[in-house]
Parts: sequence; structure tokens; C-alpha cells
Amino acid sequence: MTGYFLPPQTSSYTFRFAKVDDSAILSVGGDVAFGCCAQEQPQITSTNFTINGIKPWQGRLPDNIAGTVYMYAGFYCPMKIVYSNAVSWHTLPVSVELPDGTTVSDDFAGYVYSFDDDLSQPNCTIPDPSKHTTSTIATTTEPWTGTFTSTSTEMTTVTGTNGQPTDETVIVAKTSTTATSSSLSSSSSEQITSSITS
Repeated sequence: MTGYFLPPQTSSYTFRFAKVDDSAILSVGGDVAFGCCAQEQPQITSTNFTINGIKPWQGRLPDNIAGTVYMYAGFYCPMKIVYSNAVSWHTLPVSVELPDGTTVSDDFAGYVYSFDDDLSQPNCTIPDPSKHTTSTIATTTEPWTGTFTSTSTEMTTVTGTNGQPTDETVIVAKTSTTATSSSLSSSSSEQITSSITS
């Protein structure tokens, strides 16, 4: 089985085979699954598997075999599952844990896609999506009249100039600031201190 996994967020994804009877491998990435835009072409011969699960003859089913892959939001990632069964009973439950903790099991609608091969398609020449994504930190200062510190985190998705969605984390920290001024009274040596909250 082959397809393209489309990650919704830039982060690590953990793929799992809950049980394997009799054997299965999962390969994720263009160097190990199949070449980009070459899903129908002869498969790449690689032993660099994301998951490699084999049930020994007359042995226990291996359970919870997992492999983790770092992927970039908006970039289709080739993936391939090779499965074999001997004798009779068979099983291969497949799942993936998304960065937000959600687990998708067996039905990957909305995550895995299939396309006709188009070896001349220019988008298939992107070897490293990390070079095509950016991470920036922007700081904005606004007046805060509160007398306490407030911190919140917001998640949003923005569309870049290349039309690709990018997850953005906004951390808002509002801290009260106190300015202190001191002066010496001419009639005494007493120090007068005043605080101004802005």
C-alpha cells in the first residue's frame, strides 16, 4: 500500500502497528518509501524502515511496534506499507499519533492521499522541506494597566506567501511595570518614593 501522508502540523508523528500477524514494514519518506511523484514506479529498495514488525513462527504477536518521523505541515510525505500473511489468521491495525495527542486509527481519510505519477511536476524536486519553511519570533509591546502578570498561549494557522499553511504559536505575557522615582525634600532629609504603574 502506498500513499502520501499530509501532516497538519510541523512536528513529530508516531506511527504504530498495534499487532502484526504475520509481518509488516512501514516506510515513511522519499528516500525509503518511493520517489516523490513516482508512487506507481518500481519501489525503492531500502531496509531503513520506520517500523519493522515480524511475528515469529509459532510465536506471540508483536504488539505496539512504533516509529516516529518528523514532518513539515503542508508537505506530502511518501509512505509505504508492505504486509505479508502466512497460513490463516491475519491482522495489522495501523495508527498514527498526531502532535496534538489525537490518535488516528485505520481510516486515514483526510491524511493520506494518492495521485497519478507525474515525474515532470516541478513540486517533486523539493528534497528538504525544512529549507522551505521558516520559524520567526516577533515581539510586540503594548501598554498594560493591570496590577498582575497574565500569560496565555494561542494557536493559529497562517497561510504563507507560498500558499502553504503554517502553525503559529502566540505567547502573550502581560506584566505590570512599576517605575520608581525618588527625590529629596529641601526641608528635611526624608526620602520620598512614589510608584507609578503603567
